[in-house]
Amino acid sequence: MKEYITDTEGAFLIPAKSGDVITIKYLGMYAKTLVITNEKHYEIELQNKTEILDEVLLKEEIRKPVTYDYFDPIKSVEYINGKKYPVSFVNKKDDFYKGARNVFQLIGGRIGPIRIGVQYGRLKFMHLKQPLRCFVDGVERDVDNLDPATIIRSSVYLSPDHSRSQIIFTTRNNPDIQKQMLALNGISAKNNSYNEVLQTLTFDKIEADYLSEISVAKSTKIKLENYRKLKNSYLNKVEFYVDMALYFQRIDVSAATEVRNDFALLAKNNVKALRVLAYLYESANANVQAQKIYERIVAMDPGNPQSYRDLALVFQENGEYNKALELYINMLGDKILGVDFSQLYPAISNELQRLVGLHKNKIDYQRLPNDWLAVGFNVDVRMTLAWSDANALFEFQFVNPENKFYNWNSKGAEGDYKIPVEEFIVDDAPSGKWLVNIRHTGFEDEISIPPYLKYTLYKDFGTTKESKTVKLVRLDKQLDKVTLDSFVY
Repeated sequence: MKEYITDTEGAFLIPAKSGDVITIKYLGMYAKTLVITNEKHYEIELQNKTEILDEVLLKEEIRKPVTYDYFDPIKSVEYINGKKYPVSFVNKKDDFYKGARNVFQLIGGRIGPIRIGVQYGRLKFMHLKQPLRCFVDGVERDVDNLDPATIIRSSVYLSPDHSRSQIIFTTRNNPDIQKQMLALNGISAKNNSYNEVLQTLTFDKIEADYLSEISVAKSTKIKLENYRKLKNSYLNKVEFYVDMALYFQRIDVSAATEVRNDFALLAKNNVKALRVLAYLYESANANVQAQKIYERIVAMDPGNPQSYRDLALVFQENGEYNKALELYINMLGDKILGVDFSQLYPAISNELQRLVGLHKNKIDYQRLPNDWLAVGFNVDVRMTLAWSDANALFEFQFVNPENKFYNWNSKGAEGDYKIPVEEFIVDDAPSGKWLVNIRHTGFEDEISIPPYLKYTLYKDFGTTKESKTVKLVRLDKQLDKVTLDSFVY
C-alpha cells in the first residue's frame, strides 16, 4: 500500500508493466482508469466534478447583517467576574512577538492604541496616560511575572472615560478556552430550531458485497475461512479490513485480531492507513497495539502535531504516565523544533490536566509551571474528534435537549484546513438528551484511502468516575446526515 507524490508540475513516476490498470483520483475530480501499454509517458487529464457555469450577471442586493443572541468569546466580548465587557482589540498567538521574555515584549505596540509606560517605577500598559487594569483568565493581577509562552490571546476593553479600561489576557489554562463552552458558543443562536428525524448510524447500516458473503455463513469458523479467501481480492482496500475487523469484533475477538494483523502488514509504510489502523485498535480497546502504531507514525511523520498528541494520549491509556508527561511538556512548551502545536493547546491542555488529576502520585508533576495546573479540574461531557485525512470535509452537529442545534465544520472559518483534531465540552448546559449528528460534505470514493473519523465521548472527564466510548466512522459514506451518537446530560 504505497502513495506517490507529484512534483510542482503534476508529474510523477510509478512502477508498472504492460497490462496493469491504474486509477487516478483527486479531490473534487472524477476518477480516471488507465490501462498501461508499452508507452513510457502518459498525459492524464481529470474532469472537474464542479459544474462550470456560463457568464453570470451579479446584481447588488443590500441585506441587513445577521445578528445572534449569543456571544463569540474569542472576538466580541470577555467576561470578568460574570460581567460582560465588549472588547475593542483582539490579538492571537500569531500576532505576538516570538522572542519575548516577558509580557511587555510579547505584545508591546501590537494592541491598537495601547502603549507601554512607567508608573511608580514599574512597567504598565497605558491608554491616554491612564494605566490599564490587567486580568489573566478573569482574575486581576500583576503581569510582570506572567509567562509569555502561556498566552494565546489578549484583548482590550476601553471604558468611555478611559479610567476603567482593561487589558485581558487568556492563557491556555483558561476554563473557557479549555471547555469551549458549547452552551454559550452557538447553541443559543437564533433560527436554529431542530426538527429533523434521522437514521442512527450502526454497523448494520454498512453495505458491502464482501460483508454479505461473510454473514451468510452460520459458524464463525466458516466466516473466517471465507474472509481468508476474500482478502486476496481486496488487497490495498483499507475499507475492506476496517469493515471486516469491526464485523468480527462483535462475534469473535481473535478473528478480529487476525484481520487487524493482516491490515498492519499492508499499511506499514502508509501514514494515513496506519492512522486508520490505530483508530481501529482503539475502538477495540487494544491500546498496546495502538501505541506501537502511533510510535511508528511519529517516526514517519515527525512534523505533524497530531502524531504527538495521539501518542501522548495512548501513553496515558497504557499507564506510561511519565512518557505522556514528557510529551505534554514538549508540546505545550513548543520544544519540538519546527512543529506548531498552537491549534491543539485546548485539547492537549485538558488531557494534561486529566493526567495530573488522575495520576499525580505517579508522575513528576513538579516539572510543570504553576500556571499550567488547574485546581479541581473536571468536565461533565467531553467529545473529541480525530480524523485520518486533514482534507476530509464534514459537518458535525449538536442538538441540545431544547431542540437547538449548533453546527461545526471541519473546514476552517476562512477556508483553511485545520489540524484534524477537535474537542467539544458540554458543561453547565441544558440537561436531558443530546444528539450528535454527522454529514460528509465532500464527494464519495474520491481518494484511494477513505477518510475515517475517530469519535470519543468522555463522561466525567478527568475524574475517577470517567467513562469513555470510541466509535470509528467512514466519513465519505455519510453523504446524508445521520445520528452518530446520543447521550443524556
